Amino acid sequence: MVFTLLVAADLHGTKTNYEIEFGMQPSIPELHRRLEHVFGTEHQMRAPPSHPGIFAIDRMQIFDERVELWVDLLSSTQLQDFSQIYVFQPETMWHKEVQSKLPPAVRAPNHAAAMMGTPRRSPTGMRSASGISQMMPIGMVPVPMPMPVAVAAPAPLPAILRSGADATHEEKVSMVFDEMDTRKIRSLDIGEFQAFLTNLQFEFSVNTMADLFSRADANRDGTVSYPEFQRFSERYPTLLDAMHYRAREYWQDVHQREAIDAARRLLDSLRAREIDARAATAQAIAESAAQEGRLAAQMQAVAEAEAKEREALAILDAARQETERARAEVAARCAEEAAARDVERAKQLAHVEVVREVEAAEARLRGQEAEQIHAEERMRDIERMLMEQQREVEAQRNLCARARADLNAMQGLEQQAAMVSAEANRDVQMASERLSLAKSDLARAQDRERDCTAAHLGAREACAHQKVQREREEQELLICREREAARKAVEAESVRAVEAQEAMCRSLEHENLEHAAQRAKVQTEEAPLIDQEVRLREQRDALEMREAVLRDEAGAFNARNTVTRGVASPRSLQYQHAVHNQAALNLAGISPDRSPRRLIGSPLKSNFIYGR
Repeated sequence: MVFTLLVAADLHGTKTNYEIEFGMQPSIPELHRRLEHVFGTEHQMRAPPSHPGIFAIDRMQIFDERVELWVDLLSSTQLQDFSQIYVFQPETMWHKEVQSKLPPAVRAPNHAAAMMGTPRRSPTGMRSASGISQMMPIGMVPVPMPMPVAVAAPAPLPAILRSGADATHEEKVSMVFDEMDTRKIRSLDIGEFQAFLTNLQFEFSVNTMADLFSRADANRDGTVSYPEFQRFSERYPTLLDAMHYRAREYWQDVHQREAIDAARRLLDSLRAREIDARAATAQAIAESAAQEGRLAAQMQAVAEAEAKEREALAILDAARQETERARAEVAARCAEEAAARDVERAKQLAHVEVVREVEAAEARLRGQEAEQIHAEERMRDIERMLMEQQREVEAQRNLCARARADLNAMQGLEQQAAMVSAEANRDVQMASERLSLAKSDLARAQDRERDCTAAHLGAREACAHQKVQREREEQELLICREREAARKAVEAESVRAVEAQEAMCRSLEHENLEHAAQRAKVQTEEAPLIDQEVRLREQRDALEMREAVLRDEAGAFNARNTVTRGVASPRSLQYQHAVHNQAALNLAGISPDRSPRRLIGSPLKSNFIYGR
């Protein structure tokens, strides 16, 4: 079985989408190694001469068609045939992820194909005509797979989210300014400034935010440029740290919510798949039960066919025995007919002999009569010899009488022989009739034997057909049981995936709650620090303004004194400055032992609060 995945990546600013085949469903490490080989080779072939980077995988996302969203690829159970995957690379100075449409998938180049000689499989699950066709099990049909669709690549992470807790001051300034600059014109207006602070839940009033914006707008043109924001960040380092980390936390929270939503969508998808798997398992169990019923009915049909075959075989044996008896009867009748014919031939020979003898007697009689006539003629001719001839005539008459008697006897014998011959003919006819009856019985017995043989062959073919059907039903039952076991395994895997996804959702939600509690705690702790920094900066600006006013007044006062009284002594000037400074401190509400410049000059570091 060939397992196909659609994998896309950005190779030197060009989205590349390959159709990569595996011998079976790969694991995540196997997928990593294969993709690094495929895209790494193509990456090196397309790389410009000055490009030193290599192809590396940062993370992968898979497009879930159920929820129509990109989700992180965490387990091989998320992989399906013809799934679309996108590979993220670590962002460097040579590589930046850009969101755009993915092109249609094409076959991976020959230099990157790991399965050489494997026939390409169509999305219907069957091999093409150039490959070896698969033998489908009985009752199974190929299930068409959904065609891949072109989808948008997942959006890369914001730069502020990729930064760590050890970002430099300049990096923080740049990332915070980029977050504020929604119009991407390298200039901030009051709306962007207030929206940024409001979205990050800074508890500033509108006047305070307007005052902070006016402090950042050094040239008073209504916008804050990047150099102005840099100077503003140097004056408010704690506020910059808070904005950076709150923005980072904001995007982390967004990413976490998206991850939770994706996990929930995946959980819903897995639950739907679990329901489908349970329904498929129930259907497989029902199919197995129905198949077992069909197999039982088929086994009953086979038993009935075998019983009919045994009955037909018994009838065939009886017909064969009857045929043998008929053949013996025909043989006996043939022997009787032959004996009758022999007797008939013997009687016919005897009749012929008698007829011959009668004919000989008749011939002798005719000869004697001729001699009698000759003697009578001689008697008429020879009178002298009358007496002798009379005696001879008498003798001849006696002989003729005896010949007639013999003839009569021979004729009686002939009649008896004729009667015997007629009786023999009747016996032969009766034997012939009995032979014809025996032959008819033999023909009927042979016909019945042929019918019984045909019935036995039909019963044997029906029994063989029922046995073949039983074997098919057994194969169907095995397939149903294998399908049932596979669907039970899929159901168990779906249950495990649902449980794991539920645990992951609970873990993400628990982590999000802990993170929110920690963030609330951090915001609670940093609020007074930010208020203190803002208040101290206001006090410092007020002091600087007051000091400038006092210096101007002191300069004017000294100038007047110099004109009217001459040069003032240094001691008097120091006293005047001390009086002015004390007045400024009193106006600011700060005692003489706390120096605003010392507090402001040592920016408060709040990084320890954001230990992640």
